[in-house]
Amino acid sequence: MTKLLLVCLFLSMSACSSQKPYPGVIFIKNPCDAPLSVSVSKFSGYISSLGGNTDEHFTLAVGQQKAFAQFQRSSKDQNLEWLFSEEYGGGFNLTTGDGDHQKKHSGANIYPLLKTVSDKDEDFIYLEISSHGICP
Repeated sequence: MTKLLLVCLFLSMSACSSQKPYPGVIFIKNPCDAPLSVSVSKFSGYISSLGGNTDEHFTLAVGQQKAFAQFQRSSKDQNLEWLFSEEYGGGFNLTTGDGDHQKKHSGANIYPLLKTVSDKDEDFIYLEISSHGICP
């Protein structure tokens, strides 16, 4: 009986650890009428920099797109808003500028700027920030 219990416990633990991850990537696309400087900082434990950095700084030409962050979902239909909540680290801080003006977004303020640009039923999901709300 004890052996059976141990086997069941081991199988349930290995089933949890072998759960298929559902990765995702976050892009930003410049919808503005001028080049856009972008600074990303304070990545959370759930959203990380693609380059493994704590901060990212780059400039996007008009219409240019760049992937800068990655995350994991536990299921294909998982709601992603939690990634940007203060309870889970707030996602990251995003600052955009044109040299004269800047706009700052953080945590839950970033979530409404995102749109899904891939099929939500796919194993890999692509999110994009391309709202004019990031233009200074």
